[in-house]
Amino acid sequence: MRRHLLRFLALIPVLAAPGLAAAADRPPVESFFRQAEVGFVRLSPSGRYVLTVNRLEGGGQALLVRETADLKKFTVAATLESARLARLAALRSLC
Repeated sequence: MRRHLLRFLALIPVLAAPGLAAAADRPPVESFFRQAEVGFVRLSPSGRYVLTVNRLEGGGQALLVRETADLKKFTVAATLESARLARLAALRSLC
């Protein structure tokens, strides 16, 4: 009986190791509840450009145009405050 108990106790770290490793690979819960940094994405008809609306620090947003050949390069087409964007979206929904 004692021998079986010792074997079981020796197996506990082996059985627990995969669960601990999987927990370390998971993203933190907070990452699922923050506001998205990119809220709008559209591809141009030619496929050469991507239009994105990115969140800025301080609550503003920026309209960016990126070339699909190199997405790290971008042009800021406009910067907008969140309240102004909300008004524009409301006007657009009326049309």
